[in-house]
Amino acid sequence: PYLANPFNPSIDAFGPAGSSVVIPKPDGSKFYILGSGSTTSLQSTDPNFTNFRSVNGLGAPPTSMVMSPDGRFLLVGADMFYIVDTNNDQIVGSIPISGSIPGTQVCPICVGLAVSPDSKRAFVLTNSAFGASIQAYDLASRQRVLNPLNLDFGGARSINFSPLGL
Repeated sequence: PYLANPFNPSIDAFGPAGSSVVIPKPDGSKFYILGSGSTTSLQSTDPNFTNFRSVNGLGAPPTSMVMSPDGRFLLVGADMFYIVDTNNDQIVGSIPISGSIPGTQVCPICVGLAVSPDSKRAFVLTNSAFGASIQAYDLASRQRVLNPLNLDFGGARSINFSPLGL
């Protein structure tokens, strides 16, 4: 069953400027949109994309985000690694990335985030002049749980889990 144009938009709304990523909560009750250029460029919206709200409290423009599989947390890379409660869009944790200087625009180097399938650990991929690094954090305690995995090369762009959780 084809329509004449299968690419007709079901929703046509303006979100944050420079929008590049849209992530739904697993239950479809809310969407998060990552824009660019300002600390208010991360916004949440209802399923109909009619009511946009900024996620406030970020110290720098966000560069990456990922949703925990259980839908409880939105993880955001900016000047720090932020944990946002998806029930109320409030920041419940902000963790300086090892080697970063709080209050500076560090996370143009924070290039990727991933969450374990059980939603217990977050993995943060960063780049620097000395190479790339992956750090693991416990989402309950907000503490780093493993020594960083330092890669001898820079330029890493993304991190993800396989369907088997690897």
